[in-house]
Amino acid sequence: MSAEDIEASKAPLMDHLIELRSRLIKALLGFGIAFIFCFFFAKQIYNVLVWPSSGSRGPRTRNSSTPRCWNIS
Repeated sequence: MSAEDIEASKAPLMDHLIELRSRLIKALLGFGIAFIFCFFFAKQIYNVLVWPSSGSRGPRTRNSSTPRCWNIS
């Protein structure tokens, strides 16, 4: 690659900032969509994540030994 090729491929600072802004917006939209999806299925996701620790008892239920803030009701 010659010096002329490198100079021809350089973009001004504003072009880089515009590209960064568009990528950040796309990433935030992706996280927002994922958050909304997970919000609607929070109980099901929680039950899937705790299933291995519950053994054959089924999904965990609230009891006196589990702190209240750990349960999703």
